[in-house]
Amino acid sequence: MRTSFDSKAHVKKNNSLLETPVGRTFIDAMKCVEHRMPLANTKIAVAVSGGSDSLALLLLAQAWSQRFGQKVIAFTVDHHLRKESTQEALSVQKYMQALDIPHEILQWFPPENLQHGHIEKVARTARYERLTEACWRHEARILLVGHTQNDQIETMLLRASRKSSDFGLAGMSVLRFLHPYLAVARPLLKVTRFDLQHFLKQNDVLWFADPSNENPAFKRVLLRKALLHVHREIYQDLVLVSRFYAIERRFYTIATIRFLKESACIIGMRIKIKIAPFKAASLPLQQHILRRIISCVGGKMYPPNKQQLSQACEKISSLECVQFTLGRTIIDKRKASFTIFREKRHIPPVVQLAPKDLICWDGRFWFYSIAVHPYWIYPQKGKTDPDFYKEGMTAKKNSFSLNMEGQSPSFPHNITYIAASIENIFKDW
Repeated sequence: MRTSFDSKAHVKKNNSLLETPVGRTFIDAMKCVEHRMPLANTKIAVAVSGGSDSLALLLLAQAWSQRFGQKVIAFTVDHHLRKESTQEALSVQKYMQALDIPHEILQWFPPENLQHGHIEKVARTARYERLTEACWRHEARILLVGHTQNDQIETMLLRASRKSSDFGLAGMSVLRFLHPYLAVARPLLKVTRFDLQHFLKQNDVLWFADPSNENPAFKRVLLRKALLHVHREIYQDLVLVSRFYAIERRFYTIATIRFLKESACIIGMRIKIKIAPFKAASLPLQQHILRRIISCVGGKMYPPNKQQLSQACEKISSLECVQFTLGRTIIDKRKASFTIFREKRHIPPVVQLAPKDLICWDGRFWFYSIAVHPYWIYPQKGKTDPDFYKEGMTAKKNSFSLNMEGQSPSFPHNITYIAASIENIFKDW
């Protein structure tokens, strides 16, 4: 994987890494992140797989931390999808020790019945769950990931093939909150994979090549290979299109936050919005407002599509008082306002909260256990879920229930409530 574990050589080079073209682009991106999320006295976590993108990111983050006096910690997820993954993770750990960077290997074992077509999605979800939990334990409030310009173009084209909205075509954002106290930043979205590999070669750093990136069974791999044969001018046009959608999304994000601060209020786990200013807004802004609220209140990973949002805006703007569901929420429209809250369907079944573990219940509430034994969380339904007793647990000692507001009549003292997704409503993401 690498040519040397001489930490002194790398530390010496770190002083000039930020002066390279890649380094300057990284600095610009981090300044944009810092404008939206203050980084002073913030520990920075970096997801490092051992590939070229994440290793370059790690070196840049270390150089950044040395210049601005911040702490960096690295995490590697051993996904056990390939027999080489454990050895690769250990090699990354050895390299981190040479660089004097704190590092932890996070384990994930794929389920035995995992279908091939679902590997990418399930592994990605599990990876972010492990990284989120590790960031919380180590008090890191920002997680850097190594997505590149190539990844951005691929994402835009894949979403276009699924007839995504303009919001989706904007691709990945530079900053996104996983929960109110942890943000994911992508400071390499304007850097190509070729430039990163050139950057590593100049600094005598080798990397692992993941064979799954060559597997034609994945649509992204086929698209990536096709883009290699695209004329440079056409590729640059795709970059411009991607940035146009990103600028458009940014414009509506700022407008949405301004609208919500002026015309909406949080009541418990509900959002109440004034009708008049909503009807005065343009249709695209109305859609962005609903998308943000429904994502925070409904807790689903993906928001409703453009057609569903348009139909919802039409119903809200009508003269009638109506109530309808969308994205696991109920939209209750009255004469002067409408309220959006979580519907009482599709509630999670009984889930286990293991010791020293962090989970997100219902896609809306984050909890962390400092207990020495597992706890079981079950939804309040007027009576205890019968499946709960099949596990042989005692409701008094090892469990607690949650209602739709994320509240419990018997909340254990050794379970830490972290945050609710509704707290993201006014954040700049």
